[in-house]
Amino acid sequence: MNLEQVEKLLTDIRDVHGIDDFVIVGGLSVLGLRSTRPIPDGMLVSNELDGYPENDPDARDAVAAKFGQGSPFEKKHGYYFDPVSPT
Repeated sequence: MNLEQVEKLLTDIRDVHGIDDFVIVGGLSVLGLRSTRPIPDGMLVSNELDGYPENDPDARDAVAAKFGQGSPFEKKHGYYFDPVSPT
């Protein structure tokens, strides 16, 4: 997954759920560093974005229902939102 795909996923989630702020964890969190240092290609092979809504972590399951593994979004785009707990 690349930055443009992450932006597409988060924009679509915002458009459906009205959520603007996410905490991204896991391997793809490295995309936040792309402007300061090069990212090895091997770190961008994931098809899942691990995270949760920053201001409403409990909404993660509702987001995953429409954008998670097995969702129409994943079937169309080949990548998905993988909800994690802030704890």
